[in-house]
Amino acid sequence: MLTKKIITSFLAGILLVSGGSSAFAEAPTIKYEKVGNVKVKEITWNTPVEYDFEPLPINNGSAKPTAIPDEIVYEVDRNVRYKVPGKTFEFRNEGSLPDALSRSVSRKTFLTFKGSAQYEAKVNWGLIEGKVGVSAEVSFGTETTETTTMTWNIAPMTITTIEYGSKAIQSIGNLVTYSGTKVKKKPYVDAKYSYIEYSDKKERKL
Repeated sequence: MLTKKIITSFLAGILLVSGGSSAFAEAPTIKYEKVGNVKVKEITWNTPVEYDFEPLPINNGSAKPTAIPDEIVYEVDRNVRYKVPGKTFEFRNEGSLPDALSRSVSRKTFLTFKGSAQYEAKVNWGLIEGKVGVSAEVSFGTETTETTTMTWNIAPMTITTIEYGSKAIQSIGNLVTYSGTKVKKKPYVDAKYSYIEYSDKKERKL
């Protein structure tokens, strides 16, 4: 089961904290309750973690600056898309009728930076974002929590798993300053940012 895989990795210290730290993540909080015929398991991811990594294509182009003095170019080494879960629910409907349940859900929204040139990255964020091709949903240096309420229909005699969180991007590369055709400086960039919410729903029969 997907939830078990995430928790197993979580407890083993494999997954990284969303802000980019290599510190071990805080274990999730798990609550149980029963509403009518529906048994509810609620998992709150106290520390944002990352999984479901998917490399994105890189398009640095072949042309280098030739005439413009001190032109800055973002040269990408790696772009990766991934997920940061906020809440996971498992609804076990043991009744013969469908049911509808509403719950409060939350997710992290962020744009964090790790590298040797935070000021340059902030000023030239449009270059970085443009090379990725996906826009951040918050401004540079922001980390917030978004909360909303969602309602799901739970089919009878099924186990329904809901995962809600943020889709995010990590972009690694260098902000290269060219003076003519020569490299003047190339500070390291490691940026992570969320760009949209997601809600995955999976069902299986009892």
